Amino acid sequence: MAANLLTLTVGLIATETGMHPFVGRILDNVAYVIAALAATWAMLRRVEGRDWSMVMLDRSAVDRGQLVRGTVLGMLPVAIPAAILYALGWLTMTPSAAGSWLLATAALTAFLIPAAFVEELLTRGYPFAVLREAVGKTAALALTGVTFGVLHGLNPGAGPQSITVVALAGIFLGVLLLATGSLYAATLAHAAWNWVMAAALHTPVSGLSLPSPNYRVIDSGPDWATGGAWGPEAGLPAAIAMILLVIYMLRSGRNRYPLMFRRDSASAPAGGFVAPGSSNG
Repeated sequence: MAANLLTLTVGLIATETGMHPFVGRILDNVAYVIAALAATWAMLRRVEGRDWSMVMLDRSAVDRGQLVRGTVLGMLPVAIPAAILYALGWLTMTPSAAGSWLLATAALTAFLIPAAFVEELLTRGYPFAVLREAVGKTAALALTGVTFGVLHGLNPGAGPQSITVVALAGIFLGVLLLATGSLYAATLAHAAWNWVMAAALHTPVSGLSLPSPNYRVIDSGPDWATGGAWGPEAGLPAAIAMILLVIYMLRSGRNRYPLMFRRDSASAPAGGFVAPGSSNG
C-alpha cells in the first residue's frame, strides 16, 4: 500500500513536471526502496527485536574492500562470457538510434542501483536472514535462489533456461552476501551485473529493454550460449562463470571471507552464520 502510494506520488510529479518517462521509472524504484526499507525495519524492530545487523545492513557491512569485491564479482559472470561470445561471433554489435551514451549511462545507473537494492532486500534481506537462522545456510540459499528465479519468470520472454540461470544467480548472490557479510556488497554485485548488460552491452536485462543509444549487442549464435532474447546473462557460459566464482568464494573463504564459515550462536541452528556486529537489541 505504501509502495503504491509513493509510486503514484512520484508518477504524478513526473507527469506534471514534464520529465522523461524513464525518470518516472527511476523515481518508482526510489519509492520501492523506501517502502522495502520501512517494511524491513518494522519486521526487525517490531517482530524480531533486532537491529540492521540481522540483515547485514549495519555499519560494519560498509566495508570498502568488500564493496569493491562485490562490484567486481558481480561484473565478471556477464562480462567475461560476453567477451568470449563476441570473439566467437555469437554476439554482434549493430547501430541503433543516436543519442548521448553518457546521459543514458547516468540514467541507467540511477535506475539499476535502487532496483537491485529492492530485489536484494526482498529476497536476501529479511527473508534470507529468517531462513538462515531457521533452517541453515544451504536451505536458505536454495529457497531464496529458486524464489529469485521464479519471480523473474514473470518477465517478458522468460523460459526454463532463463529461470534456471536466474535461480543460479540468486544462489551466487546469496553466497556473495555470506562471503562479504554485506547486503550492500550483494546489491552492488547485482547492480554491476545489470550495468554490464544495460550500459556496456546495450542488451535486454532480464528480458526488459532499456535505453540503448548508438549501438546494441545482439544475439547471433545459439540461444543456449547467448541467452536468446534475455541476453548473455541467461546463457550457459554465464552459468559456468557463476559456478566457478561460487567455488572460488568457498575455497578462499576461510582466509578472505571468514564470516562464511563462522557458526551462529547457540540460539540458531548449526551451520548458519552470524551477521557482523549482530545483537538482540
